[in-house]
Amino acid sequence: MKTNKKEDKISARQALHLNWRALKLWYGRYPGAALSIALCAGVSAFTPYATIYLSAQIINKLAGARNPQVLFRLALITVLSIGALALLQAALTRWKNCHEAGHYYKSTRFFSDKMLDMDFCSVDDPHTHDLRAQACNGKIGEERSGTFCSIWISCFELLSGF
Repeated sequence: MKTNKKEDKISARQALHLNWRALKLWYGRYPGAALSIALCAGVSAFTPYATIYLSAQIINKLAGARNPQVLFRLALITVLSIGALALLQAALTRWKNCHEAGHYYKSTRFFSDKMLDMDFCSVDDPHTHDLRAQACNGKIGEERSGTFCSIWISCFELLSGF
């Protein structure tokens, strides 16, 4: 039985709709994971800018008045703020890693809960097993790659790049 390749592909609009729905499902069930990933990405993006700004302030004072008390105060603020940001980033990374540690089990729970909510005649249907296998392997559409659980991580990796 031949299948038409165009019928197997989903449109970009459908893909965005499915990804948005998956993100809402993940956030609805695990809001702490979303918060930890977003905060970790924000702090890791902010840290270099704080270092550059404080270093520029020290260079401006060296080029200007060269007051030793002001230079000492700026150097101390720079060292303490960089240390505090590194400590905060390490704590947020640990928090994020704790949420991601059980990621496989969290993703399989979506499917398990859905299967347990279904009637037995629907669970026993071969079409249901085929759809579940396609969703687990990420082969519902030709353009879609990866699994359901990788959508969550991919979106936040994209956001952390900004």
